[in-house]
Amino acid sequence: MKAANALTERRTWITRIARVGVSLALMGVIFYRMDLEQFIGLMRGADVRFLAMATGLVVVGLVIGAYRWQRLLRALGIPVPLRILVASYFVGLFFNDFLPTSMGGDVVRIYDVAQYSRRHSASAASVIAERALSSLAQGLIALLGLALGYDVARRFAGEIAALFVVLCLILLALLFGDRWGRDIALLKGKVREALESISFCLRNKSLALGVVFVSLFFHAVIVLINYAILEALGAHVSLVYCFLVIPIILFITLLPVSINGLGIREWAYIYFFGRLGLSMAEAVAASLMFFFLLILVSLIGGVIFALRS
Repeated sequence: MKAANALTERRTWITRIARVGVSLALMGVIFYRMDLEQFIGLMRGADVRFLAMATGLVVVGLVIGAYRWQRLLRALGIPVPLRILVASYFVGLFFNDFLPTSMGGDVVRIYDVAQYSRRHSASAASVIAERALSSLAQGLIALLGLALGYDVARRFAGEIAALFVVLCLILLALLFGDRWGRDIALLKGKVREALESISFCLRNKSLALGVVFVSLFFHAVIVLINYAILEALGAHVSLVYCFLVIPIILFITLLPVSINGLGIREWAYIYFFGRLGLSMAEAVAASLMFFFLLILVSLIGGVIFALRS
């Protein structure tokens, strides 16, 4: 047993080191190929007013996310005050700085609510269901951008097709949740409890639609954050185009190959915004500014976590 645990721990560390290596390698190539003088000039000359607006929107987004999560928890019979969930969102954002992908902090949020409610499986189910429904809203936001900016569709035909496939899979999970939910009866223990809770959230159409509706505002705020950052850098991109490409970029950053999406996110910005006319330096500056603002706000979560100890 000890040997198995040691092997698992070793593999975990190897995976972490590999992800750090991927992030460093990707960022190294970017800085090698990028116009550093232009990049530094953009970062130094950023309009503080727009950056302050973007920072405030990050906080607004976290509060909206906490409210969305609270709706799911209440449906599962876990009444948690909004202030506790907001604090948990801040702490989760803080741990996102060190964990793989842009959703590593979800593990921390699950732990927080489990400690409060003593219902570990249902707590995990609430976060998983939240992610699924939020992803659906994320795709709908992108489709809204597509509908408003149909002239740009020709440039992203393949990406839009991939997004459509992802949305179809999510919709199938929602529509046929009751069918696979009946198969859960064959399972036992905490796995069964967690899957039953997820199934309940997805099959409850009024709950699911309500969470998706709130998530639309959540993802719209994320788009506005990026738009404000682009304006701060003087890199003018249509807000409509931001509604199309930002949700797709966020899907890409979920790939578990780097730390907090670092490197993956920057190349995604280069690819998508480059095709909209931005230089490599402008795209990277926007991506890193978004990353730095999240780190800045996440320090609040670090303080909250330190005060808990």
